[in-house]
Amino acid sequence: MATQIRQSVQETVHPHRARPAEHTTRRRALLAGAAPASMLLAACGAGGTAGTQTGGAETKPALTTGPVTVTAFISGLTPELTAAWETDVAAAYKQRRPNATIALSPQTGTTAERVEKLVSLVAGGSPPDLMDGPRNAPYMVHNGLLDPALDGFIKRDKFDTKQFNAVHFENSVMHDGKVWQLPFRYGGNALALAVNRAMFAEAGVALPPADASRPWTWDEFVAAATRLTRRSGDDVERYGLANWGHFVSYPALWGADWLSRDFKTVTCDTPEMQECYTKFGELFTRHRVVGAAADVTRQFGNANLFNTGKAAMLVFGPGSWTTYTREPQADIAFAPLPKGKVSTPDVGVLSLGLPKGTKVAEDAWDVTKFLLDGTRLARVVNQVPATLQAIEPFVKGQVTKSPNADPRVITQIFEKASGQTRANNSPKWDDMLRVITTAMNDLMTGKVAAVPMLQALKPELQAIVGR
Repeated sequence: MATQIRQSVQETVHPHRARPAEHTTRRRALLAGAAPASMLLAACGAGGTAGTQTGGAETKPALTTGPVTVTAFISGLTPELTAAWETDVAAAYKQRRPNATIALSPQTGTTAERVEKLVSLVAGGSPPDLMDGPRNAPYMVHNGLLDPALDGFIKRDKFDTKQFNAVHFENSVMHDGKVWQLPFRYGGNALALAVNRAMFAEAGVALPPADASRPWTWDEFVAAATRLTRRSGDDVERYGLANWGHFVSYPALWGADWLSRDFKTVTCDTPEMQECYTKFGELFTRHRVVGAAADVTRQFGNANLFNTGKAAMLVFGPGSWTTYTREPQADIAFAPLPKGKVSTPDVGVLSLGLPKGTKVAEDAWDVTKFLLDGTRLARVVNQVPATLQAIEPFVKGQVTKSPNADPRVITQIFEKASGQTRANNSPKWDDMLRVITTAMNDLMTGKVAAVPMLQALKPELQAIVGR
């Protein structure tokens, strides 16, 4: 049996290793011993849940009255933050429900490794009772890792789902018309621009608009970055742009994507994708306003270009601004990303869900609400909360030493944001990304142009998708 479980883990994390029919059959066989959520909620007994039948009518399922442990599979908890978990979550919940204990099971490693561990736990019949991620709902449901009970709990308790960005909610936590997870914080590769106000003034360049409804055009962005870049021959004294975020961040600016909505067709050679990556590649090769990694290391070593005055602008993600605001090295302002056809950040929600096979679904739902209440878990891990009205107060607390870094800019960006690349939800994305990364390195170093690169990638990526 142990051999069979390990084989199932490999097939779920790397779906191309098994034919779809084999993959589905094996997963169902392994999970067949897990009782349906409706049976779990109706069960009763000594110290069990109190859902009973009286005169043929079932009462509302109740929390466990005897001792109960809810295991939480949570990521992002450093040793320092684990102390906050113990006081602000475990001990605080114990005060509220003395019979209940929250046991922390930390998620560690890469996303793929965390998924693999979860698959192993579910297949072995010992799943955690709640978890964050490790992937969005479409991926998790496809691999049989989420319990459908959550949707019923949300409807029964009239939980407010309007407090989140509607596009992110629909794209990330919904699947087949049901809600499978609930957002608690934000992550991602590219949220906004930080700009060095003094460098802009020195170069006579106007600051970018702070209003998310009227961002820089792409051409305005490039013109500013060009004027802010300083060279002495082939050596760079200052780049206009310190970094490029992540290359997967850019298609959303052109309303483009790597895959069709059903994840079956590679769309990397559309006119929009060609324009997107032509413009992206030109930042390195034509305009030379940002450096490829090897060039930057050769000239500046491992220095932080923005903090050391070697770059005038920076693309930053939701989790990285404290590097520039906690002990600021420059007077900075925030601005939305420049638009291709639109301006939108490459950010997405991280969400809480109930793992398939939890035996204490009602108690896990109560803990989930506790973690979401007042953005408790987001505050514990010190990350941007997913609740829109809580974002501005959070940002204010992060930028107290940067008075010109306006938190309202960040709030607007989150409010207006559209979704990340939908390819993130494909079970084949990790395998695709390895191939794409190699090609992008060649694009950024000028070894290949965007259009032939994308055309060459299409059949290779389509073969991965078709496996």
